[in-house]
Amino acid sequence: MTVRILAAHGTENAAGQAMIRSVAAAVSTRVGPVRIAWLDLLEPTLAQVLAEVEDHEQVVIAPLLLSEGYHDRADIPAVVAAAAPHAVVTPVLGDDPRLVKALAGRLIKAGWEGEPVVLGATGSSRDSWHELVGRVAAALGERLETEVEVGVLSGPGRTVADSLDRLRRCPQGREDRRVAVSAYLLADGFFHTRLAAVGADLTTAPIGAHPALVNLLVDRFETHA
Repeated sequence: MTVRILAAHGTENAAGQAMIRSVAAAVSTRVGPVRIAWLDLLEPTLAQVLAEVEDHEQVVIAPLLLSEGYHDRADIPAVVAAAAPHAVVTPVLGDDPRLVKALAGRLIKAGWEGEPVVLGATGSSRDSWHELVGRVAAALGERLETEVEVGVLSGPGRTVADSLDRLRRCPQGREDRRVAVSAYLLADGFFHTRLAAVGADLTTAPIGAHPALVNLLVDRFETHA
């Protein structure tokens, strides 16, 4: 038997929790039961879920994380080493084309009509994070055939508001352009509320249980089972 675990950031936002559960539910219809392990704030924690695993059971843990960071580099490996060293941990979502497809899908659903896009992200001090988000923005721009610029809510880099203002500026003699914000977020919560308050002409919903993300996670579980 394979135990499939979706390891996700915790959030105190009820809508955000529901979105993560909807992702797990959608994946489970394709691969079988999927358990959620919360990496912060909520229970059950990953350690608690792994404590219920039998030694003979195969374990696959898929981090529901956009990028590498503390959780996948330190937190998850430490818990796995202590509780279930035989478990397989899949990569973070990264710049997989299916994630880019999900971002594009959320834009179209929100009413995007070809305008430039700010990829609104939480932010980080790590160079590797900025490189990754830059690749995601470039891939999204190529897919949509429009200009996409990264904007951050915290840390180094151009802010979402500054990116929005820059993209709104048009050649002399034309009115300011509409600009959309693509929420580079997995679920509702504090950061999405901040993105929505920036003042873009449209702001997408978080990625949530978009079919392209579900396909990506199904592949993670099936490939590493």
